[in-house]
Amino acid sequence: MKFYLGAHHPHWLERAPFPLFVSHRRLAGRRWLPRATTGWALDSGGFTELRLHVRWSTSMWLPSDGTTMRSDSWSGRRRRTSVAS
Repeated sequence: MKFYLGAHHPHWLERAPFPLFVSHRRLAGRRWLPRATTGWALDSGGFTELRLHVRWSTSMWLPSDGTTMRSDSWSGRRRRTSVAS
């Protein structure tokens, strides 16, 4: 079984010797993305969405900043290829 540590600082991707779980919300506003030195997984930010807005919105992806499923899908692919270890 592989364990992913939740990382609230995206730059840990460049330094950590163990797999990380990084939130979409933490990567969303960055101009450049760190290059991962280990395995990593992208967290959708859904739990935070529920905690902040007390309900699930019609758009699963961060309605407060106006993103859509299509734009978030693209940004997820961008992160996967840019951050890939």
